[in-house]
Amino acid sequence: MNKNILAVIVSYNPDNSIIKLYNSIKEQVDELIIVDNASTEEESRKILEELSQKLKIIYNNKNLGIATALNQGAKYAIENEYKWLLTLDQDSEFFPHTYETLLASYKNMPDKDDVMLIAPKYKERQCIMYNVQCTIKDNDKERQCTINDKMTKDLKIRKESNVLWKEVILNLTSGSLIKTESFKKIGFFDEKLFIDQVDNDYCYRLKKAGYKTKIAQNILFLHKLGNSKKKLWFIITNHSPIRRYYLARNSTTMLKRYFFVAPYTTVRYFLGGTIFGWIKILLFEKNKFKKIFYGIKGMLEEVYKLNIKKNNTKSIKKIIPLKNFLGKEFIGYSGQDAIDKIYKEKQGYIKNAFYRKDIGYITLAWGNEESGLCHIIKRRTEQKIDISIFLSDLSDIIIKGNLYKNKKSSSRRNIWYNGKIVIIETTYYGKNLNWIVSSFNQRKEPK
Repeated sequence: MNKNILAVIVSYNPDNSIIKLYNSIKEQVDELIIVDNASTEEESRKILEELSQKLKIIYNNKNLGIATALNQGAKYAIENEYKWLLTLDQDSEFFPHTYETLLASYKNMPDKDDVMLIAPKYKERQCIMYNVQCTIKDNDKERQCTINDKMTKDLKIRKESNVLWKEVILNLTSGSLIKTESFKKIGFFDEKLFIDQVDNDYCYRLKKAGYKTKIAQNILFLHKLGNSKKKLWFIITNHSPIRRYYLARNSTTMLKRYFFVAPYTTVRYFLGGTIFGWIKILLFEKNKFKKIFYGIKGMLEEVYKLNIKKNNTKSIKKIIPLKNFLGKEFIGYSGQDAIDKIYKEKQGYIKNAFYRKDIGYITLAWGNEESGLCHIIKRRTEQKIDISIFLSDLSDIIIKGNLYKNKKSSSRRNIWYNGKIVIIETTYYGKNLNWIVSSFNQRKEPK
């Protein structure tokens, strides 16, 4: 069987909207599963029990957050050899043949190898105006839908498969069709974020690695963003205080991580999750001060953490002597054997572990959480990348990759191989060395 699309719905105390979602998407995918984050409401449990007769449900014993639930779906997709993962919120609804049309159009993209995420464009349910009734034919059955004039035109365009694609920086979780190969390339969703900005973080990482996200401008789906309402020119989401905490904290995290990847977008979302969001709370929402308090708390916690980390990094580099950083020297190992030895010992270094004709010998050191193999493994573990597979590729990257100057430092070089970068440098903790492996990254090679 050619397995194409696995859809995963992340649920938490769902209402009947999840049944509408199920009915709208079940014929468009090869398999549909639900990951439930420990729903507590009795009515929600009954709804899930009813759906469990029709599809697989993974029940978590506590709320693990949207990122962990999405990763459970992603790992299931990879284990079962699906090509695409469709991520869904419980409050969405899709029109028939949406993903059949998207994939048919995707196959004709000239840059499809660089495109890792495609999606229809979402329409906020509360923003639909001038409602009209229309009938959609789905598998010879007629179904009534309430949509507006613009959406009616879009549906007609879709039947002609004339999809209008737009490359974007970000896309929301629900409706995103993601290549499962992307999880090997850039890792899984960041579980530390828990909720909010999880989708943005993944899209930023795709862009940073040189891949593309595209939205079909004339194919729409319906989505409800929180308990949202439209007042004057604003969308008021009415998020809870704890959601305000994560919105502010995680938008600050995105600003820190990806400002140089997408300056305008990270600043806009930061302001939306903090100052502008708080202004809308003051003007239109209830429980104003508690929501704003939680938002300020989330932002300040992230800012404070950044300052501590920055100061600690500087002090470490001043205090740690180079010999203490390198530790014990192991002799007689090179290439993959050197990697295996350092990983086994989790200490020390191997001088002349690798050799390249263009720059000579390269040292491999275990280092610490800030630099060296220890740092590289820590970051890959956070991204949920298989360490054994990663380490088996590392030697080839260093030996076979193309060498480029590092734009940030004259004492560094980037080695690029199959979209992966190993960074080496000669100045380490203020000392001059032969080349030494310091860090790793993933993105497309410059042309």
